[in-house]
Amino acid sequence: MKPLRATLPALTLATLWFACSGDPPTPVDPYPPKPCSNERDCPAPVTMLCGKRSCEEGFCKLEVYEKSRSDVRGDCYATVCSSGGYGIERPDFSDVRDDGNSCTKDYCEDGPENAFAVNKTLDPGPAPNGSGFCNDTGRIVECLKPEDCGDIAATCSRFARCIPLTCTNHARDEATGETGIDCGGLCDGCGADQPCESGNDCLSGVCGDDKRCVVPSCKDGIKNEDETDVDCGGKYCDRCPEGQGCENRRDCMDYTCFAGKCQPRTCADGVRNGDEEDIDCGADCPPCQY
Repeated sequence: MKPLRATLPALTLATLWFACSGDPPTPVDPYPPKPCSNERDCPAPVTMLCGKRSCEEGFCKLEVYEKSRSDVRGDCYATVCSSGGYGIERPDFSDVRDDGNSCTKDYCEDGPENAFAVNKTLDPGPAPNGSGFCNDTGRIVECLKPEDCGDIAATCSRFARCIPLTCTNHARDEATGETGIDCGGLCDGCGADQPCESGNDCLSGVCGDDKRCVVPSCKDGIKNEDETDVDCGGKYCDRCPEGQGCENRRDCMDYTCFAGKCQPRTCADGVRNGDEEDIDCGADCPPCQY
């Protein structure tokens, strides 16, 4: 059984009993009436995600949730709450981590001590969603070999695109719109400083005012290089805001990536972000308990 992680407040003896036995002890009165002037005069629930304290008509009150407020998606665990507001994490094999990539298999693995999320790269071949082919790094591409193009006059380029055979004849063919030798037009894009007519002629997607392809940058208004969205994500650019593309949490401002998109910050995302004093507590989240 997996112990409560750092995402939850500190354990009390009652919670430890729950973790070991499966059910918490039932106190005579788990939350005895106590005079108060505001909610901070009242004891906090053992597990902040399982209950809420309040001060009503001069006395403390505990509201216990039927289910934990935790929405840490994709960690293969669910927080179960008791009637007294105690919580413990238990394996949930339906809580898979969706990485938004059809070229991976997403599932929960039952390890010797803990369940954990897996995104396994599929073998090269047709993508399950029919959108192309999966390469050996788990990315969708247009082709893996010439036969995938379905045209004897086409071949699969080094960038895994179906291009005319004339793009490999070491000559500049105007019929295919080439702006350089074997690049531009219907061929693969040209490299930096090669001639171009538009961004479509360039690997970077950017054709400069001098009609030369320019190197990618994080301010060119184009999703290029290893960016996960326009001018953000990847190794070199700033992290992406909520709603933009990502491959992992390092691509996002709030370090939360799910189903290929940066997610909004919450007080139960398992990450210290925003103004939080610690993971999922402090500031506008429940108070931290140390």
